[in-house]
Amino acid sequence: MANADQVNSDGCIVLLEEVIKTNKDLLEQNKAQQEELKARSNQHGQALRQLNANIEQLKSNVTEKPTRTTRKRKRTSVKVPSICRKYDLHKRRSRKNGRKREKLTRRTIDLEKVIDWDVNKRGKAAEILIPDCMSSEESDYDDSGKTIGYTVKRLALESPKVKKLKKKIGAANCYIATLLP
Repeated sequence: MANADQVNSDGCIVLLEEVIKTNKDLLEQNKAQQEELKARSNQHGQALRQLNANIEQLKSNVTEKPTRTTRKRKRTSVKVPSICRKYDLHKRRSRKNGRKREKLTRRTIDLEKVIDWDVNKRGKAAEILIPDCMSSEESDYDDSGKTIGYTVKRLALESPKVKKLKKKIGAANCYIATLLP
């Protein structure tokens, strides 16, 4: 069985040929398994490429009509609340303008009732009684939409230029005050 050169000093027989043969067999099996894995990965790669192609084909098959209707629905869903908001603002402005007209008619009627004033004085007062010279009003509403009260904003007697100038002067005074000891 074993040759004399295959026996070592310890008396153990090393069967080099069998070890080499089994190593070669294992390497061949390993190579076969690697080839099989490559083939499987190629099959998986082909399946993945086919799946991507199918997805692209499905995307291209989507017609334009459903997307148009979707866009139209979105546009109307965005547009309707803005129309409602505009209508609410219109109602508020109409109420405010109606109150202004009522106030103006009351004042003109009261102006005609004044006996002590002459025609010239009444004419000057009538020149001032126009809607642009009236104070602006804003209504306060509760949750049900009923009017709680009015907020009256008086007309400013100063022009915007004068207000800006006063703000600049005030800011300059504050800056100078910070510099003083």
